[in-house]
Amino acid sequence: MRGFFTFLIILGLGSLHLYSQVTIGSGNIPVDGALLDIKENTSSGANSTRGFLFPRVSLTTVNALNDISGVDPADATAKLAHTGLSVYNTNISFTGGAGLNMWDGEKWVNIQASEPINTNLAGIVNPGASLLSANLISPATNWQVFPYSTALIDTNGEYNTTSGVFTAKHNGLYDIKAQIAFSDLGVAATYGVAIYKKAAAASTYTQLSVDSRSLLLGASVVLATTQAGLPLNAGDQIVFAIRRGNLLALSVGNNGTSYATIKQR
Repeated sequence: MRGFFTFLIILGLGSLHLYSQVTIGSGNIPVDGALLDIKENTSSGANSTRGFLFPRVSLTTVNALNDISGVDPADATAKLAHTGLSVYNTNISFTGGAGLNMWDGEKWVNIQASEPINTNLAGIVNPGASLLSANLISPATNWQVFPYSTALIDTNGEYNTTSGVFTAKHNGLYDIKAQIAFSDLGVAATYGVAIYKKAAAASTYTQLSVDSRSLLLGASVVLATTQAGLPLNAGDQIVFAIRRGNLLALSVGNNGTSYATIKQR
């Protein structure tokens, strides 16, 4: 009988140790300061060939736990109890875009600090670029999306040089400017440059600012410039457009004087 009780005591102590600190990935003991130690070996350097996969959740509300099942979003105690909860957010329209998020007791915080927060975009058009008829925003007035073909600076990777669409990754105030140098004008008509915005949840673009000019036949080079300052939310889109008169093709660029900039304040 004494041996039986001794066995129970040893078993209980073993269970206590098991639940106080845990190693996953190997049979090695965890380091002293870790409740959970994930490793394949005891190396002080690289100790695994596999990583930790965060659960993927589509977050929709910054200051509530609506997207976490089993939690009452109105329970203040539960909000504090979940401080430190971490997920990988898959919703690109959420504040900060897709990425790792941690609940700080009051709100979700994007913890991918390696990505620059402030947008800084500078795009240019190669001299003599030819614009063909395509992708009209408003066919009745000949406004056409105009992609700046080279992104000299794009700190957050927000501008698509093929489609010409800038998609904001962060909420904030932005200063936007576009300039186009029109050349080889073969038809007397109205030309111009404009900035358009589409909110993340919207289906159409709205014109923010425009510079339109009525030009006479034979003008060599004419500059059109427009700018706007406005708040953008993550997921909002900006495109630049030109009004090309009645031309099916139009030369723009002229020694790099066609450019666009988007800067977050």
